[in-house]
Amino acid sequence: MAEFPDHLDLAVGQEWTVELPGLGTAGYMWQEQVSGPSDVIEVSWSRGFPPGTEPAAVGVSAPEVATVRASGPGDVTLHLVQVRPWERDATPISERRMTVRVSRPDAAT
Repeated sequence: MAEFPDHLDLAVGQEWTVELPGLGTAGYMWQEQVSGPSDVIEVSWSRGFPPGTEPAAVGVSAPEVATVRASGPGDVTLHLVQVRPWERDATPISERRMTVRVSRPDAAT
């Protein structure tokens, strides 16, 4: 798995991508929870093996890729949790958390 930092600095329009280990064969999916203003980042997901990849063995879970896109200046906390979507109030089996700071493009260093 790619390194998951505690803090991420982006400029508006930039993206950051991380591959997370999947457990879809057991019903688990990664989901995002964003604390802070809703217009600072957007998170999109790609699930499955990339096109052209060697077929996986039967029963092997595909990775999940989260792409964080900076959409407006501000600070948020991004919490990624691996859960079974139908299990309400269940403790995630895995989680990652980071602070994301988004600046205007001309303010990025």
